[in-house]
Amino acid sequence: MRGIRPLCLFLVVLGVALPGCSDSNCAVGAAGCECTGGGACDAGLVCASDVCKPASECSGGACVTCGAGVYDCNLDAADGCESSTPCAAAVFVASAGLWPRGLAKDADNLYWVSYDTDAGAVSRVALSGGPAITIASAQVAPYDLAVSNGELFWVNNHGSGAVIKMATTGGQTTVIEEQYMPWSLAVDQTSVYWVTGEDGGVVASDLRDGSDRTYLLRAQPRARALSLYNDTLYWVVRGYGDADGAVLAMPKNGSAATPVVSGQPFPLNLAVTAAGIFWVNRGLLGATSFDDGAIMKLGHGETTPTTLAAGQGDPEGIALNATHVFWTNGGTGEVMRVNITGGAPETLASGQSYPCDVLVDGRAVYWSCCGDGTIGRAVVP
Repeated sequence: MRGIRPLCLFLVVLGVALPGCSDSNCAVGAAGCECTGGGACDAGLVCASDVCKPASECSGGACVTCGAGVYDCNLDAADGCESSTPCAAAVFVASAGLWPRGLAKDADNLYWVSYDTDAGAVSRVALSGGPAITIASAQVAPYDLAVSNGELFWVNNHGSGAVIKMATTGGQTTVIEEQYMPWSLAVDQTSVYWVTGEDGGVVASDLRDGSDRTYLLRAQPRARALSLYNDTLYWVVRGYGDADGAVLAMPKNGSAATPVVSGQPFPLNLAVTAAGIFWVNRGLLGATSFDDGAIMKLGHGETTPTTLAAGQGDPEGIALNATHVFWTNGGTGEVMRVNITGGAPETLASGQSYPCDVLVDGRAVYWSCCGDGTIGRAVVP
């Protein structure tokens, strides 16, 4: 038992169930919660002031639950709900380098790469705020980045091309594989996977120590974004015209690739969760205005995609949480979201300088601006 109150125990014995009285469920915010007296909260909850709270709201035992009229805009549990006005989008990193992208995070830091052919870099900033720190310099056009188990992985897109790793704390870099024009990568517990673009595109993998490169699939011209979900690799092929882009899938062991959907106008990025496959269609290649992009969804096992948002202004980055899909409209300077089941799109930030990548966690959405080299942040409504 988890330190259940005597009255609750008495009622449970009598077969009367009351909220907060179960020994198998520590209710969020329940008075006299079961985490008193050394009891434990359920997975995903932490004990603070004898009350179980979502871990995403807590730091060092301090938790934030804002009441009406007050807001936690700096996402700092130490000062609680510090604002009396609703949270607005704000610059989180004022100088993130040229064309910052590849946003990734762990429990403590936000990471990104600057896509500079002469002085590319990998950088980080504490989620609590502070100065940006360069942890790898002299990179040749780094384009995508992933973080896993204390290691960073990224691809250098120009020069001879490479898949590289290093510790999140910095130090020595290790070239896992030299590879011509890698664009995107994904990582699991044992391996790193990547796609290369242009006419000789491949899907490849290697062990995290670089000891066993395998070409899983060849002849993938203009392959771009790669995502790994449930032991399956998903990627987009941009195509050469207005309606020959596609989304493909393949088991990560490299058996046969399967077309998920075809006939797409310039698919550029994708994200995959249990809710389905989501991707960005940037729009017609010859378009003269930024108004024909779309956010698409295809449920697992379905064959007909759904348009979640049409008429978007040159969309590029895409990310998901449990309820919404988030994206950036580079051409019109917006950060957007829509419910994963559909509905009216919402604007989270406007007036941004070509927002190009986006990342979301339980409490905040982050985006990089390729126009002015900043990184923005907004509290998720």
